[in-house]
Amino acid sequence: MISACSLIVMMVILFLLLTLMPGSPFNDAKLDAAQKAVIAAKYGLDKPVLIRLWLYMKNVIKGDFGVSYVLSRDYPVSELLTSRIGVSVGIGFCSLLLGTVVGIALGLMASVWEGRLPDHLAMGISVLGLAAPAYVFAVLFCYYLGFKWRMFPLIYDLRAPLTSATLPILASSVMIIAVISRFTRDETLRVMQSDYVLFARCQGMDKKTLIFGYVLRNALLPVVTVMGSLVVSLLTGTLVIEDMFAVPGIGSFMGEAILENDYNVVLALSFVYAMIYIVVMLGVDIIYGILDPRIRIAGKAE
Repeated sequence: MISACSLIVMMVILFLLLTLMPGSPFNDAKLDAAQKAVIAAKYGLDKPVLIRLWLYMKNVIKGDFGVSYVLSRDYPVSELLTSRIGVSVGIGFCSLLLGTVVGIALGLMASVWEGRLPDHLAMGISVLGLAAPAYVFAVLFCYYLGFKWRMFPLIYDLRAPLTSATLPILASSVMIIAVISRFTRDETLRVMQSDYVLFARCQGMDKKTLIFGYVLRNALLPVVTVMGSLVVSLLTGTLVIEDMFAVPGIGSFMGEAILENDYNVVLALSFVYAMIYIVVMLGVDIIYGILDPRIRIAGKAE
């Protein structure tokens, strides 16, 4: 219920903001005032704002996001998104998965060899990943892996989605690796200093069993929590990455829609982004409950 209300409030606010923005989807200099009035009447843009908002929200509930005004004139927005959303979600999911796995591995390596060379290398990678934006790494990957060494194609190709998606995935995952590795290292070191870990050490438990059986599970709780904010950064980062690699996804589509004032496309994409964020946060809550049984017990007690 809270998620549904959040979606509705977000759509209403965004609709009003787009309406108040200067300009319109029909800024063609060749159109005179009479022609623009006819076009506005055709799409219902001549109605009062509140009436347009009411009609739009009624259609959204039915799954109808209207038609595109500029990018694909009179073409249903829902069909435009259907052909693009799979590409973006696939690249985003792979980036999140790769960044999480590599970040946890680097964080564990840094915590096990604290103060030594592996720790310095892992934290150096983390600092570099946080300091430089994603497009910097995208340029480096393009030059070395795409242009110089010819390992992967520079431009996304629907006929070869696996190989052509490699560079966008790598560029998008760098920031995730940086954040996850730092959180994993700090939390692992904190958990290893707790009383129950010291007791297990005194009992003679080997280091491998201690880390993977006890320490890692508790150290991952803050890491799972921060993944929600990482998804937001990943979604906004794809706007640039998809443009650089000519990926036909919703990120590059959002940039085109904003530039052209294609209101219906912007609203629909914002709805999709919000839905993805809500689903991810729900997944984070579920994983959090799996990792920490106290949450499940507290929920049952209430």
